[in-house]
Amino acid sequence: MESQIKILEKIAKSGKIPHAFLFEGPEGTGKKETAISFAKLLLKSEIKNHPDFLLIQPKKDTISIDQIREELIRFLSLTPFLGDKKVAIIEKAELMNKEAQNALLKTLEEPKGNSVLILISSKPELLLPTILSRCQKISFSKRKNNEEFSKENSEKEELIEKILKNDIYHRLKLLEKVKDEDEFLKILVKIFRKKLLKENEKEKAKRVLKLILNLEMTNYLTKTNKRSLLEFLILQI
Repeated sequence: MESQIKILEKIAKSGKIPHAFLFEGPEGTGKKETAISFAKLLLKSEIKNHPDFLLIQPKKDTISIDQIREELIRFLSLTPFLGDKKVAIIEKAELMNKEAQNALLKTLEEPKGNSVLILISSKPELLLPTILSRCQKISFSKRKNNEEFSKENSEKEELIEKILKNDIYHRLKLLEKVKDEDEFLKILVKIFRKKLLKENEKEKAKRVLKLILNLEMTNYLTKTNKRSLLEFLILQI
């Protein structure tokens, strides 16, 4: 949840705030709490009884077209009372019926002024694809406990060590098992920092760490495909 808040803080500071967000992920992952915190940040105020804040919740396990039309659309049509923004949150957005979703879609296609809409959903697959495509997605997931995290990290380190010990062909084959390039680089850096402490591996470790730094800078400056950079790196080690 902390990483999502940091991302949202950066978005707010940038001044380039999307009109619509989708906070997606399992129940109990802090989506609503984060949405409330983001609303406070945007409105620069507490939100209780705030005239520029609206929370829409399901009634009898559904969100009707009347709620979207009479509450949300009406709310967004008004100019802000206290600041320069209005913020609306739709909790359990997947419970909107088809008519409600179609009404919401029209609002997303023609956003009003400085309004920000946050959809919260644990089942985003129940939302119209056209709604999903118009929202900036912020994903939430359940945190692993220490034992699960340690085991997963250990398995990743073992895979990387195995890659490093193999010939070029098998390195590239094993690299296909890597799903997260950023995570791979972090663990690779960790491994070679350990090697810095070994006299017989110090020079190679320095060279590899410098190479990783240069490749990360290349990726930042040129937006080169990370997988291609990773393959190049593996062939150079």
